[in-house]
Amino acid sequence: MSVFLGALSAAAVVWAWHDFMRARETAVAYARSYCRRADVQLLDDSVALARVRPGRRSRRLGLARLYAFEYTIDGSRRGAGYVALFGRELVDVDLITDAHTS
Repeated sequence: MSVFLGALSAAAVVWAWHDFMRARETAVAYARSYCRRADVQLLDDSVALARVRPGRRSRRLGLARLYAFEYTIDGSRRGAGYVALFGRELVDVDLITDAHTS
């Protein structure tokens, strides 16, 4: 019985890791697309998980994730943005104007 529970636990961990990685890839794609349309450059072509919590949307239970990213307008000034997902569904994406400068 303990072998079965160990295998089940390992499978759950692998599934959760895979789900987080796919959600992150989705967030990167949304951030990249949004930055392209806004005519700014997504820095490092990446996002960082800022918050995750269980939630409900349209009677569905799932994980609400908030990813942060940085962008530049002219190569010297930096700004911040975010992508909000529920599961892998886009909830919101936006740029925070003049969040910080370098």
